[in-house]
Amino acid sequence: MKEELQKWLEKRESKNAEAEKVTLHESRARKVNHFSPLLPDSMLACYRDRFTFTFMLGSEVASIHFDRAKGEVYFRGRNLQNLHLLPEEKEALYAVFPALKRDKRGKSLLPAYEATLERLLADKLSEGVFLHQSLKERK
Repeated sequence: MKEELQKWLEKRESKNAEAEKVTLHESRARKVNHFSPLLPDSMLACYRDRFTFTFMLGSEVASIHFDRAKGEVYFRGRNLQNLHLLPEEKEALYAVFPALKRDKRGKSLLPAYEATLERLLADKLSEGVFLHQSLKERK
């Protein structure tokens, strides 16, 4: 019984060590090439089912966080559902597309981000919060 427990613990430690290596490797943020004058000095970090995009907006650091599992977009740490966006903030939400298209892991998150963003902005439009162009008009 003691030997079985020891083997189980060793196997578990081995799996945890492998998982940590994968997590560390997958979570590295990468500098994004200058694809937009709107968002210089950008960083994109893609994880399994989410990404964080950090950039300069005006004289402040801003970020967009997308969680595919929850179907939520956060802008500057706040849920997009609860925000009234300025035009330049709305533009920043769209400016993530080129960075995601160029990133190996980001490509897999792009369709879900696009659908979630379109849904959230449509909800805002129906609430009369702000008008937006359709994502299809932007392509």
